[in-house]
Amino acid sequence: MQSIIGILNIDKRSGEIPKEFVYLDPNYITIPDVTNMDLKEAKKALKQFTVKTEGKGKVIYQSPPAGTKINEKDTVRIYLK
Repeated sequence: MQSIIGILNIDKRSGEIPKEFVYLDPNYITIPDVTNMDLKEAKKALKQFTVKTEGKGKVIYQSPPAGTKINEKDTVRIYLK
């Protein structure tokens, strides 16, 4: 931006406060494979996400699948048997 101002011969105002930009893009994280893990291990591996469970035992299926990139705090569903 500074180079554009120079090219257009625009004077910078004195006392101007520099602006800081904050990007609100979501933080995408790759979902790990938690199949064959027990509930405690799976929840630990998925700590960045909201986890919904169904059943008891070991993880037999997860949705979205491992390797998918989703936002932090999105929901991962795991099914145990």
